[in-house]
Amino acid sequence: SDYLKSPKKFGLPAASETRQNENDIKLFGFTNKPVENFVPAGFPFPKENDSLGKYKVFISKSLGRSNLGAVKEAQVLAKSFVGKPNEAVTETYLEVGPFASKQEAEAVDKYLHTRFVRLLVGILKNTQNAAKDVYSFVPLFDFQTNSAINWEGSVEDIDQQLFTLYGLSEEEVAFIEGHVKSLPIE
Repeated sequence: SDYLKSPKKFGLPAASETRQNENDIKLFGFTNKPVENFVPAGFPFPKENDSLGKYKVFISKSLGRSNLGAVKEAQVLAKSFVGKPNEAVTETYLEVGPFASKQEAEAVDKYLHTRFVRLLVGILKNTQNAAKDVYSFVPLFDFQTNSAINWEGSVEDIDQQLFTLYGLSEEEVAFIEGHVKSLPIE
């Protein structure tokens, strides 16, 4: 019997490892490692998605258990990255957004790299799965210019602003810095 279906079985165009046309959509996925493929601009995605032509942020849905408190400097989450217009992901990633500008998406990407966010996610993340509900404790911000946070700074600067905004003590900051790994943007 044929339980596993190939995309070709449903008449869908196959993904290509190389861009065939300048309008192709870059599709990020994950097998044993991150992969990038391309699908035609008219690819029949199963759901209508208003973010395809806009900026967004992608983050892997899995990365070990959080291990928060069990190991020194737990990473908790995989590194996120900014998705450009005409970029999409498979179900192995979460998509955050869409955003009106590249700057707004870059601010969200920096926020997801902070120790502050990863600590809050680590409280709820007890498996490798980082589905959207593990972000329940993470406060939302205005990621544009009229925010309480200056998003132009480094990830470390943004962490310090968050610690100050929420009135964390020196001991609380030391705990976070000792238990959540630094994750700068490359």
